[in-house]
Amino acid sequence: MWAKCCILLIGYFVTGSIAGGVSFIKPCKPLDSPCIINSAKIALPHLAKGVSEFGTPSLDPLHINKEVKADSGELKISFKDVVVHKLSQCDFEKIVRDPVQSTASLVVVCPLTIEGEYTAGGKLFYLDIFGNGPFSIKDGTIRISIDLKLKTFNDKEGKKHYKIGSFDYEFEPLKRFDIKLSNLFNGDKAQADPIEKIISESWKELILDIGKPVLREGVTSIASAIDKMFKNVAAEDLELPE
Repeated sequence: MWAKCCILLIGYFVTGSIAGGVSFIKPCKPLDSPCIINSAKIALPHLAKGVSEFGTPSLDPLHINKEVKADSGELKISFKDVVVHKLSQCDFEKIVRDPVQSTASLVVVCPLTIEGEYTAGGKLFYLDIFGNGPFSIKDGTIRISIDLKLKTFNDKEGKKHYKIGSFDYEFEPLKRFDIKLSNLFNGDKAQADPIEKIISESWKELILDIGKPVLREGVTSIASAIDKMFKNVAAEDLELPE
């Protein structure tokens, strides 16, 4: 549904930049995109486990520890206890850094499995819907594009550090997701069957329609982890000089 994916935010800055004391990091020049992408692919499995030196949590699985409302039209739906799997299997397609404008553009493709609890009511397209219980979204692949803006601050020693100022993102499903909402209509199969058929036939529209607020929570979680790293690594220890 969302990607999270979201792990692509790590791409440039933690793989192409942070060298001090982390053996799997290969530093790159800011404009050397091929080097940055290669470094990102090498470092991603390690980073997904969390980096204790910087106080960053595990990103695979990624836990979204808040309720997320994803209402759309007459459909009222929310998710909680969301867990995202397989972020460590993401593949970087593009990472472009602009050090003058202090921006980065990233594109990543991720296979995802998402699980948690849902509560739904109202109408899904033209059908009444009611239910609450476990949900799963699996077997699909998503592409996420993120534009990232950086700011800077100085630590107590006067050294400059980066922090994430803002971000924007777009996403598109590439491979069909299997969406399951358990316990629709309190387990009444006769009522649930038409809804399940609509979900199966309209999976892509559902991903695009209700996925963005969930995706934002995932991206925000990743951005928070990156900010923790930036707090511990001075800018002078980041990009190699051109």
